[in-house]
Amino acid sequence: MSNAILIKDGLAKVVEFKDDIDNIDKLVECSCFDIIDRYAGIEKCVFIVDDEGLLKNKRLSLVEKHGKEKLFGNILIVKRDNNDPSLFRGLNNGEISNIMQHFQKCGAVYSL
Repeated sequence: MSNAILIKDGLAKVVEFKDDIDNIDKLVECSCFDIIDRYAGIEKCVFIVDDEGLLKNKRLSLVEKHGKEKLFGNILIVKRDNNDPSLFRGLNNGEISNIMQHFQKCGAVYSL
């Protein structure tokens, strides 16, 4: 297993990650999710987002640049596999640090 960042209830934390549909469902707490390629600071990431977060009255989790896009519900942040972009991989310590620093600097998440 490797690590990923999970944003839940406005808090970002490091969690164990395995590229497996059941594990993703469990972490994001949904069975219908969207996959969004986005930068978090200098890191190109994959945001796996609860597709029905707003419909479930979930809390605002992340606000993108200039408030144009708002993401509700749980968000799992990973990367695409370098050898096979259809697969995901976890984050290394440097990537986690860069992403957390970015969120802290821009106030995208409420607490780390």
